Amino acid sequence: MLSGWVYYKLKLVPHNKEKDGEVRIDLITWKMFIKAALKKYHGLFGEGIEYYFLNQQNDIAYLKVDFVDKEVLQTSVSSYISGEDLVGVPLTMEILQVTNSVTSLETNEDDKLWINKEIEE
Repeated sequence: MLSGWVYYKLKLVPHNKEKDGEVRIDLITWKMFIKAALKKYHGLFGEGIEYYFLNQQNDIAYLKVDFVDKEVLQTSVSSYISGEDLVGVPLTMEILQVTNSVTSLETNEDDKLWINKEIEE
């Protein structure tokens, strides 16, 4: 049986051309989106999935989840469309990258501090 962490690079996408560029997405919005997606598609089991934010900057976030919960997280967040209650416009999520190795995550120069910390752990 496989085990370990699976790492994600995710993007929350607002769907309103008039407010394009105006929507600010904070960590609470990210958590509420993921929690709602897990609950909608997997009920109590989905709500019990543990995931950890490595970093979040507006519409991009890096998460890690246990390998056994990978499919539950992926199916939930990629299928869910939020209402306008989170940021005033509907949101969807794009999965930009999935990897089993933190060292292969696609990051920017600004991300060196947190990525190096995660690699050390």
